[in-house]
Amino acid sequence: MKLKIVKRKAFKFSKVSAWEPYEGFTAAFVLTPNETVHMSAIIFKVDPGFSVEGTMSVEEIEYILKGSFKYSHKGKIYIARKGDIVLLPKGAKVIFSTDTGCECLAITYPHLKKNAVARARVLSSGKSR
Repeated sequence: MKLKIVKRKAFKFSKVSAWEPYEGFTAAFVLTPNETVHMSAIIFKVDPGFSVEGTMSVEEIEYILKGSFKYSHKGKIYIARKGDIVLLPKGAKVIFSTDTGCECLAITYPHLKKNAVARARVLSSGKSR
């Protein structure tokens, strides 16, 4: 593996088939299995009003780039805003929602693509709200 800088203009946002049928969610894969062995990085955008619940199948760190994201976990509500970092542990049952829309950098372990089936279950086993 070698050092790499990914320029913002290189990001190509698109719907992610594993996360259908959730409207209002697009993502750009920043690091792929060809570039890193253990982790993945994506930038995702969600539209205002987006809401979904599920169980985390990977550990994930999210850095809020724009807007805000609400996380409901074990009866408590956490609101992350631009500049905040959120740790989502594997196995956490979370409701994700936003009134404002949100853009976020998500780093996962293990690799999202290698764990795509399990990660897809995060949303497919959950409910769109």
